[in-house]
Order: sequence, then structure tokens, then C-alpha cells
Amino acid sequence: MPAAYSRDLRERLLRAIDAGHSVAEIQRPTRVRARTLRRYRARLRQGDSLAPKPIPGPHHRLTPEQDALLVAQVDADPDATLAEHRATLAREHGLTISRATLEIWFDRAVFRCRDPVIEDPATEAELRVVAGTVLASVVQMREYHPD
Repeated sequence: MPAAYSRDLRERLLRAIDAGHSVAEIQRPTRVRARTLRRYRARLRQGDSLAPKPIPGPHHRLTPEQDALLVAQVDADPDATLAEHRATLAREHGLTISRATLEIWFDRAVFRCRDPVIEDPATEAELRVVAGTVLASVVQMREYHPD
């Protein structure tokens, strides 16, 4: 969801309407919809503030302690489903986290994924050869089909 328009912008838009500019003239460069402008005018007529209203609902954030619990749990059982992680958190820690919050956490946790540790030097060498082959074929494709 895009951020709300600032109070200053809202006031400037309404001043432009009061100065005689049409809604279409204002709408074209600013891309603020006519319905939005009518709503701002109605709020002013009713004596309400033009300041953006707070976004309703709870914020989907975990505390650092909850985050650490979740990291440990995922490390312990990486193949568990969201429902299983929620059940484990509730059962073992008395922590209730919504499915949406957990989905957001997993989406943002991708950066935490570690590179696999390759302990066998032969496997690492094979991977480098494969990666080099793939890279060479990409370079050849680009030379053959320049953008």
C-alpha cells in the first residue's frame, strides 16, 4: 500500500482548487484522484484535520526475543510448515503469532540463509567447474544475442 499523502500536499491541492484550478488540471500532474480531492474537501468542511489517519490494525513486528526464538526453532526444524511453527511457538513458549506475521517474517528472513558449507574439496571444485561452464554459456549467449 502506498504511503499517505502529506498534510502539506493535501493543503496545497485544496488551495489550488480554491484558486480556480479544475480538478482535472490538478489531477493530471499529481495523479491524485478526483475522489480523493473531494474527500479532502469534505473533511475540511466537517472541521476535521487533513493530517493522514493512522493505519488501523496491529503492526506485524516481532521483538528481538521472539525473533531469536523463531530463528532457533527454524534451525531445529527447517522443514516444518507455518502451522507447525505456530503450534510449536504456542505450545513451548506460550507465544501466539499470526500466520500473516509469520509469512512476513519468512519473506524477510531470506537474507539470513547461509551459504552451504562444502567440506569436500572435490565437490567444491566440481561446483566451480559447473558454475564456470554456466557463466561461459551465458557470456556466449550474450555475444550471440546482444541486447
